[in-house]
Amino acid sequence: MPKHVTLSISIVVYQKYDDTLLAVESIEHFTKSDISKKIYIVDNSTVADETPYKQSFLSALAKYEDVEYIDTKKNIGFGKGHNYILSELDSDIHAIVNPDIVLKSDVFSSLIDFLDKNPDIGMTAPILTDEQGNIQQVFRREITIYDLICRYIRLWPFEKRYNYHTMMDVNKTKDFECPFIQGSFLVIRTSLFKEVNGFDKRYFMYVEDADLCKTILQRTRIVVHPTEKVMHRWERASHVDFKLMSIHAASLFRYFCKWGWKLK
Repeated sequence: MPKHVTLSISIVVYQKYDDTLLAVESIEHFTKSDISKKIYIVDNSTVADETPYKQSFLSALAKYEDVEYIDTKKNIGFGKGHNYILSELDSDIHAIVNPDIVLKSDVFSSLIDFLDKNPDIGMTAPILTDEQGNIQQVFRREITIYDLICRYIRLWPFEKRYNYHTMMDVNKTKDFECPFIQGSFLVIRTSLFKEVNGFDKRYFMYVEDADLCKTILQRTRIVVHPTEKVMHRWERASHVDFKLMSIHAASLFRYFCKWGWKLK
């Protein structure tokens, strides 16, 4: 790993303080001490400061000198939440991390070393698994209208295409190019993240990760480095909540308007 590397990490929180604390604790426990890091907790929760749940969370965070807590006072969304600290970033590498992530090893040292050895790669990610160790379908090819149909209408005629879209045909024991990595755990060169102005602020939530990947691919490569694995307790809330489904649909509409309505 290169010497004197600096790492920044942003975690956008909405109400789930327990999950966030578990993510922070795992990062602090497994990340090597020779990595100079700073963790930004951007809170979109609008929970009153005097609430015992919040007070307990803030008290637990206070023991970590490299954690900065920021209360946005309102729910500004996923992308804007991560962009909230964009102007402050002066690190070499930046990580976009979900609060439902748990590290089981020193993931960051491996990914930083990978980027250092491959200057033509701008963004990377580890393998994401569920709590049983199964690889999650968070690595995808470019979104098309047909792929959305296959995703939401999970009938056998669409299974082959769905598997293709989620890159089930790719050997995930070796480094592989990935057009679209879900934004649960992304590691990017900070200069590149700032160059593209972070996430497109027009997305409130959902699809901003696909948009970011599309933007980055116009400049450099995105490669998954499967040497490391991270546990992701993925809820897929937009599949069961009508309000979140409508937000997801609006974001998809915005994405296709921006990048073109590719049918297949």
